Amino acid sequence: MTRSRRSRRANSAIEFAMVLPVFLSIGAGIVEYGNFFQQEVDLTQIVREAGREAILRPQHESPGPVEAAQTRIQDALKEKGYTGQAAIRATIDGTAPDQLLVVSASLPYDPLLGMIPSPGHVSAQVVLRLYDQE
Repeated sequence: MTRSRRSRRANSAIEFAMVLPVFLSIGAGIVEYGNFFQQEVDLTQIVREAGREAILRPQHESPGPVEAAQTRIQDALKEKGYTGQAAIRATIDGTAPDQLLVVSASLPYDPLLGMIPSPGHVSAQVVLRLYDQE
């Protein structure tokens, strides 16, 4: 093998060694943030469904809209396999005929790889007008 050929192979190995950590970091970031956004989409969908179901409940029945939304979110999180302690809040704001149901939930985000800085929690909120107001 000639000297120039060995030199090119050595240069290629050095370049690869320099670029590999960058590519691994980019790949880890894609995986980590993909997982974060998936959890955010899941939580948003759960909160929306709970809110939609809750606004159709009459306020005088038990459970009312607030309790129904909170219970639905807890059940849906268990079904999806989320084990973190969720902060769930549902309130009725305003006066009839303009009452709003505000449903929000927040979960701690547990990083998948832990190699990339990521947000500490995932949250979602929905505001819906109550259907049956007294």
